[in-house]
Amino acid sequence: MRAVDIIADYKKKKYLYERLTEAADEFIEEILENDTDINIHSIRARTKSVESLAEKVRRPGKDYESLAEIKDLTAVRVVTYFADEIDEVGVVLENNLDIDPRHSIDKRKSFDYQEFGYSSLHKVARFRPDKHPASLQDELSDLFFEIQIRTILQHAWAEIEHDLGYKYKEEIPDSINRRFARLSALLEVADDEFISLRDDLEKYEDKIQQQIKAQPEDVDINKLTLEQFMKIDEVMKDLIAYIDEWSQNLPRKTTGKDFFLGEAVKGIKLIGMSNIAGLKKIIREYEQLVKESFDLVFARDKELPGWSPSMILFALILIYGAVNYDRDDLQNLYAELGFRPRENFEKKVINKAEDLLQM
Repeated sequence: MRAVDIIADYKKKKYLYERLTEAADEFIEEILENDTDINIHSIRARTKSVESLAEKVRRPGKDYESLAEIKDLTAVRVVTYFADEIDEVGVVLENNLDIDPRHSIDKRKSFDYQEFGYSSLHKVARFRPDKHPASLQDELSDLFFEIQIRTILQHAWAEIEHDLGYKYKEEIPDSINRRFARLSALLEVADDEFISLRDDLEKYEDKIQQQIKAQPEDVDINKLTLEQFMKIDEVMKDLIAYIDEWSQNLPRKTTGKDFFLGEAVKGIKLIGMSNIAGLKKIIREYEQLVKESFDLVFARDKELPGWSPSMILFALILIYGAVNYDRDDLQNLYAELGFRPRENFEKKVINKAEDLLQM
């Protein structure tokens, strides 16, 4: 089929591929969110432009029989943080899509030593009616699309290389090609090292958890130990479940910067606790009062866009201070933590504490 005819056919059908792009983007995002615990960096989809297709079909040595032979008119790029997650994403795709093995390729097994950015896993697929019934009514069920899976470092390499216009290494001096090769090797080592660092951090966290369980008096208070304590302590789990319900389904912040974690570390030390054993003791003593008084610290309104478990510890510190400190010491605690109490905060907390004692 002549290139001009393929281009004309695509112009007529491009609207279908644009719908396919939108559907593929939404579906892949959904299955990767529901079927795996992998933290995906990004998912991007695009429909090939007419100009890009024209350039592709007119390349020397390219001879396409029909538009259907071209499988990347719709393409989705999945970018992971770690190299060993690429295969996990591939398995999820295989479980939910009809994969075309003849046109799928694992470029990690065949890439040139200078082509780090192209060492991605490519899957060519179409929707399965049992997984995506809407495709049958949407004229999309027979259309194939390409999914590229690569790490964030591989993606960065490819983007920078593209921006530099590095396409024809045969025409570039050997000295420059060698520099590209060295950089490619460094990035491949970096990908491997990030996996190793992640695994070592997980082992260290497991070690901290075991120490918290066995010898909490020997575990100092810091951000890492508090994070692990909140994951494994049964009273904390109960409080987290309670505040989940209290928050009326506000999103729980589990990743990224957590302001209250740093303040919790500071506050726990300010009230005289230096190790996890001391924290375990007071959180058991004040569990019910924290539940009863949490909304005195944090308003359940639109000013609270989300919450994190460390906010429980922050509330614990303030509630502990309200019960045990005199006015001056309490004001100093507020100042150190940047807390502006509501009117009669201490009195309300003490009243709730007295009510609990009478129960």
